[in-house]
Amino acid sequence: MKLHAHTSTYINRGHHLFAKTTVPARTSGYFWQMAKRFMSSQVSLVALCVSSLLTMHAAAATATREQTFSLPAGSSITLDVPEDWRPSIHKPTHPETRRITFRPAKGSRFSLSVVASTGKSASGAKGTDDAQKRVESFAHSLRLFAKEEPKVVELDATIGKGFYFVAIDNAPKQGEYELLSKGRIATPGLVLAFTALAHDQETIDQAVNMLKGARYRPRVAAPKS
Repeated sequence: MKLHAHTSTYINRGHHLFAKTTVPARTSGYFWQMAKRFMSSQVSLVALCVSSLLTMHAAAATATREQTFSLPAGSSITLDVPEDWRPSIHKPTHPETRRITFRPAKGSRFSLSVVASTGKSASGAKGTDDAQKRVESFAHSLRLFAKEEPKVVELDATIGKGFYFVAIDNAPKQGEYELLSKGRIATPGLVLAFTALAHDQETIDQAVNMLKGARYRPRVAAPKS
């Protein structure tokens, strides 16, 4: 299956969705929902609360470093990148896009692809509506391959409104990624599209939190003479 072109990410496993491939590339309520998915129905309420609190604590304690990435036309985005994540900036395939991928310093526990699009395609309310429709469409397309149909969650990001979901593979093979998250964040002049593959929910949460806090600096117009 080919993910949307904006992600520059490909998954092709037939009836398996989250293969471990070479990718070219919240709230407490959300953690609670994901905890229930991973736990059996027989796990006690107390155990679920403890699991949720531990996940949030680990995400909050992650050390980060501020990094700024150049975008087309002199604009830029700044992200608080986890210390053990290594970004790579790829050669643009379109004058109005930039693709950044993130990998762990060691191992292959996750892969994150972020595509920043500027220009006419990223404009105000139209960009937000388009972001929601695209995310909802892709989440719906995974309903037969995930443990349950992914639920789209609204993301109140620093730069604007976004949407994303997390899907859990219903039949992962050993060593393959169990989780896939995809989303889009829109603000006037910029759309961030991301796809994350991971073995654990904590890594997905880190990716979402990093993008939620992204700061956008539009191009500064030269003063008129």
